[in-house]
Amino acid sequence: MKTTTIHVSFDEEKISALNLYLGLKNLTLEGELQAALTQLFQRHVPSQVQNFISMRNDGSPEPVVPKPKRGKPSPVQTEEVPAGEQ
Repeated sequence: MKTTTIHVSFDEEKISALNLYLGLKNLTLEGELQAALTQLFQRHVPSQVQNFISMRNDGSPEPVVPKPKRGKPSPVQTEEVPAGEQ
């Protein structure tokens, strides 16, 4: 698999603080960014395209992870209290 480099501009002090707190959790900024990019890829690229890329790279399709459906939120049921019982 051929990789590419992405350059992103971000506030230097924020990066420094982020690296400090990620380090306390034994995490790296690069690792977290790679995980975020993988999640973006899986969320936005159709599964057929993901499988095609996977087969082209290593010959076996990746398992398809179903995307969560974003439906309307269920209505909140409220209970009416009769006057005088509050």
